[in-house]
This record gives sequence, C-alpha cells and structure tokens, in this order.
Amino acid sequence: MIWLTWRQFRAQAVAAVVILAAATVYFVATGLGMHHSYAADLASCTAQNNCDTVLNQLQGSYMAAFNLAEILLIAAPALIGIFWGAPLIGRELETGTHQVAWNQSVTRTRWLAIKLAGVGLASIITAGVLRAWK
Repeated sequence: MIWLTWRQFRAQAVAAVVILAAATVYFVATGLGMHHSYAADLASCTAQNNCDTVLNQLQGSYMAAFNLAEILLIAAPALIGIFWGAPLIGRELETGTHQVAWNQSVTRTRWLAIKLAGVGLASIITAGVLRAWK
C-alpha cells in the first residue's frame, strides 16, 4: 500500500524537490548578496556619518525580495493543499481504483490513513523547510 501511494505521489514529490532546490538557490544567492551589502554598508558607516540612512537604504533595496519570499511562504500550505491534497483522493474516486484497494486485504481506514499520512508528512516537511529559510 505504501508503494502504491508512492507511485501515485512521485510526480508531486519530484516537483516539490525541484521547487525546494530552486528556493535554495534563490535564498542562498539573495542571502550572500545581502551579507555582502550589509558588510560594505557597515564599513562605510563612520562615527560622523548617520548609520540609520545607510541601513534604511539596505532595507529598501531588499524589501521586494523579502516581500516575495513572505508571500510565497504564506501561500505554500494553500498551494500544497490544492496540488497535493485534492488529487490524492479525487483521482482514486474518479478512476474507481479505490474499489480495488478496498477489495484487497487493506481496510478503508488503513487505506485512507496511509494515503493521508504519507502525503501529509511530505507536505509538513516541505512547508517546514520553506519556513526554516525565512
């Protein structure tokens, strides 16, 4: 049963890995740029100079990237529910394969529990990894 769930869910799992890899590249590139800019701006800040304007300019230059990341992190659980949760059971009911699974040695409760637990765990891990980068 777990093997069947994995076979049906592997396209979404591969898509999640690709999205997480792209997010990793984006966050690392943006973070390195922020670190370099922050270090350069603090080095240019002297005792006679007001550091508030320097830090406000730094914040303003990266505010768009921060807002984009924040919106994506807020939308991640909804997108996971739309693209993972709905097809999970809907595909089974539409094609009628749930009847085959229920006529085997797997009870309905176990079938639903394995489906929801496997995909639910993957979605929690994905959302958690995305949240940890914020």
